[in-house]
Amino acid sequence: MASVPDDVRREVAARLYTRLDALRWEELSDRKKSVEYGKFVADPAVGGRLAPFLGADRIRVWIKDGPAKEYVRALEGVGSYVEYTRRAYTSHQDFIASVLGDGWVVREGSVEDKPMRCWVDSADKDSKFVIWGDFRGLKDLIWQAVLHRGEDVGSVPVVVIARREVAPLPKADRAYAETLCGIVGAECQESRRMVVINPEQG
Repeated sequence: MASVPDDVRREVAARLYTRLDALRWEELSDRKKSVEYGKFVADPAVGGRLAPFLGADRIRVWIKDGPAKEYVRALEGVGSYVEYTRRAYTSHQDFIASVLGDGWVVREGSVEDKPMRCWVDSADKDSKFVIWGDFRGLKDLIWQAVLHRGEDVGSVPVVVIARREVAPLPKADRAYAETLCGIVGAECQESRRMVVINPEQG
């Protein structure tokens, strides 16, 4: 990625994110994403702009492992591609309220990513460590819970499966998540993670 000049990277990222926004990239299956990668490579404004700096076999990898991979993080408001999307998940505070209730507040400066996580505090001076992400990334959420328990044995982390759909998780998926959370000593929750127009991009 370092071989692509910054101005070209920015130009291509802007073009790509316009398409990723329109496609609702975070909702696509891996198969559909694969089809779109082929279109991106063939697009003169994407693959064509990258071609002078990358071999033909590297263009798809650059797109997949760079801007496309970072898209969900950009929706969370983190990473180097945030400025290119007009969409965003609702705020971390709104999400936490949907999971734990309005009495919980995200602790300033505590939000981290890979996976998304933060500390939250209540008016009663209670604290919780919350980890969230898509069901497909459950193993990463569970591992983060393990790491947290290793550092603070007495703290029970909250693992939240973030749904895109209105419907709850399928019963089998929920049971599986609860089983893994039980093994590592974490609380299991689920909540819808909604995408809106980014208020800063509007």
